[in-house]
Amino acid sequence: MPYRTIADLPENIRNSLTEEEAKRFIAAFNVAYKDGKDEETCFKIAMAAAKKREASAAHSAMRMLNRTLSFSNYIEVDGGMLVKDVPLLAVGEWRDSAVGTPLYYPAKVLERDALNWYDNSFWARHGGKVPRSVVSDLIGEVRNIRYDGSYKENGMVEPGAILGDIYYSYSTQAGKDAAAQALARAKAGNPLAVSVEHGGGEKYNPKTKRMEATDLWFGGVASVVRGACERCVMPRANEADADGTTGDESMDEETQKALSALEARLKACEEKLAALTEGPPAEVAEEVAEMGKKLGAALEQLKELEGVKKMNATYEERIKALEKTPNRRTVAEQERELEQLTVPDGYSVRRV
Repeated sequence: MPYRTIADLPENIRNSLTEEEAKRFIAAFNVAYKDGKDEETCFKIAMAAAKKREASAAHSAMRMLNRTLSFSNYIEVDGGMLVKDVPLLAVGEWRDSAVGTPLYYPAKVLERDALNWYDNSFWARHGGKVPRSVVSDLIGEVRNIRYDGSYKENGMVEPGAILGDIYYSYSTQAGKDAAAQALARAKAGNPLAVSVEHGGGEKYNPKTKRMEATDLWFGGVASVVRGACERCVMPRANEADADGTTGDESMDEETQKALSALEARLKACEEKLAALTEGPPAEVAEEVAEMGKKLGAALEQLKELEGVKKMNATYEERIKALEKTPNRRTVAEQERELEQLTVPDGYSVRRV
């Protein structure tokens, strides 16, 4: 039966894993169990996910590979919508949208690790730097994950792919909205795509002169627009829609115009850069040097003005302080008693 917490794990399993490994073990076990695997197989898958991801992290970062959803496979099911038989990862060399480097995926690795998922959630976006919310970003899950060694599209040199059914859940408003958008875009001939989040070990093969995946783990999928696939280099068939047209052929007129304009701007920039590398004429260099001298003199004058400005500000503060100080009043000396006065001879004193 599925596990809910780390405390539910068998003691020997719990004691052999770190907290993070235990969380991955539970997630992978529950996915395998939900897919109908027997308990022994579930334990093998879960343990591989718990340990392998830790080892793989030292070899490569998470990669994100995109795949267009074919309109012909959209099916209404109980509680949601299902897009069946989506090729999640096919044999061949791909350049993903996260790491951005080409990596070859051998058939034996895909077949061996096809069920090595520690999370089969379907998200509205990639996580990135902002954590995803199960309320607003979780829109479904990947179901019926399996490896099909006979799968081969036109243009693929070798057969084989990991397939899965993408399930949009109607249990949340986010899932309903995502399903409606996906169906509408598919009907309009501009389907959405899913981006598979995965990682694993990588090793250079000197015989084929390329980097090859040695093991894989999967951490869910995210919904992306087809435009994200422009950064992916997949086998030709994997870049095509269900009708076999490539991304360039299906590009609308507006996009083509924008691309042409961008190419023209790039060419103009390259021409200007080439002219600059030849160096400016002598008269231009002299003019630039003279302007540099004038600029230096102007900066010195500016510094002097700044000093005068600060001095004026100091004087203004002192004047304001003096204006706020009240004038001293002249106070008459206290009248002395008449008896204390010395009367000259011949005079008398009287009070009035």
